[in-house]
Amino acid sequence: MPDGTVPQLLQRYWEVFSEEFLDFEEFLERVAAGTYGSYTREEILAFIDAVEEITLRNIDSKAQEGPQYAAMRDQVLEETQERFRALRARYAPASGC
Repeated sequence: MPDGTVPQLLQRYWEVFSEEFLDFEEFLERVAAGTYGSYTREEILAFIDAVEEITLRNIDSKAQEGPQYAAMRDQVLEETQERFRALRARYAPASGC
């Protein structure tokens, strides 16, 4: 993948989010449609992976803020990971599927 693709997409996502409050899946719809240029399956996967990593770290940080959040941590992590699995399957399906 060309250097800078993930940071470029992250920057674009945060810009679009701040202007339109567009959620992540809607942004992926636009990426897949070519709205922001052409990206390979691997580039889209790397971008999804990066956003998932940021999201999981944020969940862990929040869980440290108090027992009410800590109690929900495992469930929220599991739900989040499932959501990202679904996003990968939809926006960057394996070849031959």
